[in-house]
Amino acid sequence: LDRGGPGGAVRVGVFIRIEDDDALARLRSAGATTGTRVGDIVTARLPLDALDMAASMTGIRTMQVSRRVELDHDRSREAVNVDDVRSRIGGTWTGTAGQGVIVGVYDTGLDYTHHDFRDPGGGTRLL
Repeated sequence: LDRGGPGGAVRVGVFIRIEDDDALARLRSAGATTGTRVGDIVTARLPLDALDMAASMTGIRTMQVSRRVELDHDRSREAVNVDDVRSRIGGTWTGTAGQGVIVGVYDTGLDYTHHDFRDPGGGTRLL
């Protein structure tokens, strides 16, 4: 929550899955300030009193209020079995090459348009 709206109005950060570009126009007309868009997912800030109306708009598939997250490096290595993957059985490579791996990135400086994040067909590799 922040009080960055006109007259100090409370605004809320949200993640929105949209059906089309017309949905963006409707959100903006309801007072939304849109941010990053990747495919059909958009970040936005909305006036608190416009959340219910925006969530029920035509063209809005889902809407989720953002929340503060904290990094938890202390347990992440164990949770994703890093030590098992990094160990070598009998000193030989285990054959683990990363196929089918999904990586979560929490770097806010991520350039999601970079070619490294595109699949061979030009689509995004990001979820």
